[in-house]
Amino acid sequence: MKKNNLKSGRSEGMIVSMLLFSLLVSIGLEAVTKPSIQEEVLTQGITSFLTGRRMFYNAEAMSAEANEELQVARGYFLRLSEGFEQYYWLAKVNFVVAELEEARGEKRAAARAFTESGQWAEKALKCNQGSSEAHRLLADSYMRLMNYNGTIYLMSKGPQAMKLLNKAISLDKKNYAAFNSLATYYLNAPAIGGGSVDKGIEALRKALESSDEFDNFLSYVWLGYAYRLAKKEDEARNYFLKALEIYPRSPWAMGWLNEIK
Repeated sequence: MKKNNLKSGRSEGMIVSMLLFSLLVSIGLEAVTKPSIQEEVLTQGITSFLTGRRMFYNAEAMSAEANEELQVARGYFLRLSEGFEQYYWLAKVNFVVAELEEARGEKRAAARAFTESGQWAEKALKCNQGSSEAHRLLADSYMRLMNYNGTIYLMSKGPQAMKLLNKAISLDKKNYAAFNSLATYYLNAPAIGGGSVDKGIEALRKALESSDEFDNFLSYVWLGYAYRLAKKEDEARNYFLKALEIYPRSPWAMGWLNEIK
């Protein structure tokens, strides 16, 4: 009888041990596989985002196709765990979607997408106050919504956008996208609001230290615009041509170039 009890006790102990071992293995596997799945989803999302952005900026496809690729990217980002990474990339993809809608003349859709981009950027900033890019993205959404929300919005958000951009640069002196954004503020704001062609050109020259071709494309386009404002058409033409070396089919760069021919 005692032997049977001992055997039973040993069997139960072995079963418990095996169950515990299986549980620990499953937890370990989940810990290993979950981040790798998230990384894969993030990588796929970024790939689709970059593809869609290039399709739009370089007119490599119809706007509907570019938008479809951007929506694929958005779907990937929505699958990420909630947190900074998800919010940051959703802010970026919605911003380009807004630009696409704006280019199609869909002003309401553009305003909605710029607003959504700003909302995601705000959430990203709450997750990481030290993120230079989150500051820059929120500033960009404010600046683009100035075209849709009237004078009161402009007077309120203009100074906030400038503050956010200066903070972005103080956090990361190599955030060249922030220098591009700062330049667009200087070039488009009235003088009473801090607008200055010279300051815009200075910021764009700093932005050209970037090794990213998309940053460079924006810098060249806005330098062309700045020199056109300064009545220096030869310099303006040269910068538009440089932009077209990166995105040869860009309707934006070609349109502005054709205006000074």
